[in-house]
Amino acid sequence: MAGKIVIYKEANKCLVISPEDFMDDLRYIAKGLGKGNPVFTRCLSVLHMTNKFLIPEFREYIKSTGIISKLFEFLQDAAEYELLGLFTTSAMFALSRDLQEIDGNKNFLNLLVNLTQMNNTNTKSANELSDSQLIILQDNARKLCQEVLKTTNCALPITESFTLQKRWFALETLLNLPQQYYSQWFKDVLHDNGVMEQIIDTFYTKCHLDSLECSMFKYLQFLANVSDTEKMQHILLTYNDGKLVKSLMKVCKVYGTSTTARHIVDRRSSGSSSVNVLISALKVLVNITHNYGNENVKRLFLTEDRGNFMDICLNILFTSLDHAPKEIKAHLILVDLILLTNLVEENRNNRKLLFEFNLPSEPNVCFFD
Repeated sequence: MAGKIVIYKEANKCLVISPEDFMDDLRYIAKGLGKGNPVFTRCLSVLHMTNKFLIPEFREYIKSTGIISKLFEFLQDAAEYELLGLFTTSAMFALSRDLQEIDGNKNFLNLLVNLTQMNNTNTKSANELSDSQLIILQDNARKLCQEVLKTTNCALPITESFTLQKRWFALETLLNLPQQYYSQWFKDVLHDNGVMEQIIDTFYTKCHLDSLECSMFKYLQFLANVSDTEKMQHILLTYNDGKLVKSLMKVCKVYGTSTTARHIVDRRSSGSSSVNVLISALKVLVNITHNYGNENVKRLFLTEDRGNFMDICLNILFTSLDHAPKEIKAHLILVDLILLTNLVEENRNNRKLLFEFNLPSEPNVCFFD
């Protein structure tokens, strides 16, 4: 076994001068990833690959080669092995900052979705590894998780459960995917594998904590990217008796208040500002209230909460946004008005609520500035 491992170089030796040497390193990695190799060798190969992905210069080169998808093709069975799956998701997570410029094909996305699952890891690793090999890989896995989180400045927790750590890396990578990845095919894969339900359940939990977390911004961006079709609209509206809508209502209510809105920063920031969260939540609501002639939409706001929801949307227009740049005010108001249009378009009761809405005695109508 040792003779098969010596082909791997230290990560810092990858930063050589010529492109030819870069390709040599990639060939070494690819040779070790193949399914014909022992699991121990494959794990070590992914370990080295992840360490190299953490190096900015290496990522800068590799994203221009088109070889990323090929490397992950060798790992399509990674979800079947606990440690191989963990090393693979750590590699994906290390790359997730550059996904805007990396071609993630169907193999990459399928693998990512499979790795988000909690119940697909079996005992193959334990059966194919000796005790000493298992100890070596477990020790390296702990060190790698710490290094990945430190290098990426990520606040994900570190757990002794490798299966849970694998899922966290996979889910975080999924939430980092840029908009161009969300084809109809990928949306169907997310639904067919139960990922949408996982996202909604996690988002619901975050929304009902005592203190709403700013990390929900990524969940809202994800939901905005997947909710723009009639099929996905139906799924999001009907899952668990409208669980998502209830969560979005709470987000709009909390982040739409003038007190919270005073913490606004530029909307191009990381999403930690309340206005970014609010705009993203409104975008999701715009998508799931779009008129496809769907009866679920018509019934959605005929509940006892519909008046509260209309009040929330209308009050956003009169929220104090003194500290927000004008372009952010315009963006927020535009999205909110589109949502209100959706709500009243074919709903007589909502139109009645609109006409009966009482303006604040001293409204701060920021869009009249």
